[in-house]
Amino acid sequence: MNLSEEQSLQVDVGAYDSFFHVFYAFYALISVSSNFLLIYLLKNRSPSRMKVFKWLLINTSVSQIGLALLNFFVQERILPSGEVLALLPIGPCFWFGNKVCFVGYNLINVFNMIVGLSILHSMHFRYRLIRETQAAERMRLGRPFFLSLLLPAFLLVTPFFDMYGEAEVMEETRNKHPNYVFHSSFGGFKSVRSPLFLINSAILSATAITLPLITFYWRCAILKTIKDKPSSFKQRTKNSSRALVKVLTLQAVIPSLCYLPIAVLYPCAQFLDLELPQVQYLTTALPAMSCAIDPILSIYFIAPYRKWVASCFKGRLLKPSSLKLNRLCPSTLSHNPSATKM
Repeated sequence: MNLSEEQSLQVDVGAYDSFFHVFYAFYALISVSSNFLLIYLLKNRSPSRMKVFKWLLINTSVSQIGLALLNFFVQERILPSGEVLALLPIGPCFWFGNKVCFVGYNLINVFNMIVGLSILHSMHFRYRLIRETQAAERMRLGRPFFLSLLLPAFLLVTPFFDMYGEAEVMEETRNKHPNYVFHSSFGGFKSVRSPLFLINSAILSATAITLPLITFYWRCAILKTIKDKPSSFKQRTKNSSRALVKVLTLQAVIPSLCYLPIAVLYPCAQFLDLELPQVQYLTTALPAMSCAIDPILSIYFIAPYRKWVASCFKGRLLKPSSLKLNRLCPSTLSHNPSATKM
């Protein structure tokens, strides 16, 4: 009975591996291509009034490209095992060793934080721009940008202070999950109760909760300012501000929505010893989805970008028919006497 259960579970995990290999390939393709398209639009198709603000959006897109490539490189599977947290990557980083994959996992957390803070910074700058009108265009971006890197730097450095382990992680994981078959060595966090691990987890959890709340606050402040001072802004400025606020709000909320099922299921798997293979993969796969969704939302809600993309598709669709008409027109004109007289 134990042998059949072990073989059945092994087959199920193999099927998950295959599915998520395909998932991450499509995910990386969509995320990277859509963010590059958004960067092109920001640089070349942005209105002049966005000459400063667009660099904040470009920073978000560049960070999301890095995050998407890291997720594809690692393709992390997280296996909670009592006192330890095993990291079982299925991506290309597997061929570079366990420590490289551990670094990749922590870089994913760092880039998630950078993306969230970049969106928050963009919303705050937009609020200042609306509140102080043209004076905000001269505001410096450097100091807030570098301050926003302090928390990601902390998340990057602290995991290497005696938090990584292999032998103890493998032993504890095999004891907690006797039905799993592990074909190679792996590493992870050797204590989920260590102060640094708890601090990092608290920072990530607090960020997922507080960033959308702060974004909503600034969203309401921006819309209230536009409503209270209708004569201070042109209609075009009002429309663009509403669109940008909508995009930034969605960008802040989507990762939090992706974290919700993980926030509920992960503690159950970690401390109640529940066998939930889906959660092991979705813990990193669901939050990663924002890299593919955010640029598409930006292109859709920002009118100049949407019109440019729509015109490209329309031009491509109309091109064959227009070529056909051009071929027919000369012969038609040459055989039409009235056309010759004209």
